[in-house]
Amino acid sequence: MSNTKSQGCILALGDGASPEVFASLVGSIADFNFGSSRSELTGTTLASTNVETEPGLIDNGTIDFNGKFQASDGALVDLWDAVQGGTSHNWRVTFTDSPATVFDVTGWAKDFSISVGADDLVRVSGAIRITSVYTDNLA
Repeated sequence: MSNTKSQGCILALGDGASPEVFASLVGSIADFNFGSSRSELTGTTLASTNVETEPGLIDNGTIDFNGKFQASDGALVDLWDAVQGGTSHNWRVTFTDSPATVFDVTGWAKDFSISVGADDLVRVSGAIRITSVYTDNLA
């Protein structure tokens, strides 16, 4: 069994064209994370002998990212513009396995923060709020 390495994984922003072209943020993004959670509906009553729960709606949350600021990175500038514009875009996450695992999702750029500190690079962080279900090629 081989391991999937994180070095080379890609977070990419779609251009909305047909066919859609995805611009990789790999030159500026150092790490990102994403996932899903489901709410919990509680039906416990005074007559219950156990906590009674049912799964609720799924929340696909955010893709949170961190990296370095590079004004020359066109995809990073597009991400900044996406926050300013408040519009939804298609996003793609591609892993390094073979064949590559791919996650596609729609969402709007919720946050883009820039931090500056002594003896450091200018850093960026932010979040993309997911508004759709994930589509993937997992078996």
